[in-house]
Amino acid sequence: MENRSTEAKTLYMINEVIKVEIKNGKTLIRKVQEPLVREYALNINIHGLKYRTYLISPNMFEEFVYGNLLSLGIIDSIRDVDKIKFVNNEVKIYLKYKAKIFKTLSNVFGPSCEEKTSVHSYSEKVLSNVKISANYVIEALKKFYEKSEVFRITGGVHAAALFNINSFNLLVFTEDIGRHNAIDKVIGWGFLRNIDFSKVLLLTSGRIFTDSIVKAVRAGIPIMVSKSAPTFDAVVYARKTNITLIGFARGKRFNVYSNPQRIRELENIVFNTP
Repeated sequence: MENRSTEAKTLYMINEVIKVEIKNGKTLIRKVQEPLVREYALNINIHGLKYRTYLISPNMFEEFVYGNLLSLGIIDSIRDVDKIKFVNNEVKIYLKYKAKIFKTLSNVFGPSCEEKTSVHSYSEKVLSNVKISANYVIEALKKFYEKSEVFRITGGVHAAALFNINSFNLLVFTEDIGRHNAIDKVIGWGFLRNIDFSKVLLLTSGRIFTDSIVKAVRAGIPIMVSKSAPTFDAVVYARKTNITLIGFARGKRFNVYSNPQRIRELENIVFNTP
């Protein structure tokens, strides 16, 4: 860890995590320091037009921009770029063939993993005081896997689900090629049915970036669970917005990254880091 390269140091940060494992009917709890990957919002503007905002790892910015423009057909070679300027997290690009951009942009379909929501506001908080047991998380995960039929067949989709915390009912489950799409679908399902999101747990198969936390915050969902890892920035945002964030939920174990007070076995445990 101490010999990591300068570039590697920019890609992740160490933060405090609570590890929970249910073994032989007992809930085992321990605090550890764990590395979490960083995320960086990169805004790309072409000829003054907002092209797209990407969440990427904070390195190789120029390489990413050129590779993205080339792979999506915006440019054919490096010579097509007249000028490129980086200002903080914004990239301003001017092409030699301006007319081409309008035709090309109308035909671009990007993967949903590139989605970036609007600027996050730390003033928003989820105020729900619901509590669940550690075993609730394990059982919800079990039901989640049982429903993941398309993933078992193809291995090519993400999934999301809503569980009612009080009744432990699986309210809705969906699979989609994009993690954002899946989350949006289950939240939309609840919204159309006037579901009380303050009593709901959101479970997703995808990695957790800040944009996923924003979705939960805006809906008012207090607990978010993923079988994958969160980013460092997502953890910080979850703590500030009072979301209980659980990651690496697999088998009979999971990590709690923020606001553990909603887990009954952890309600007296606090993090030493903000």
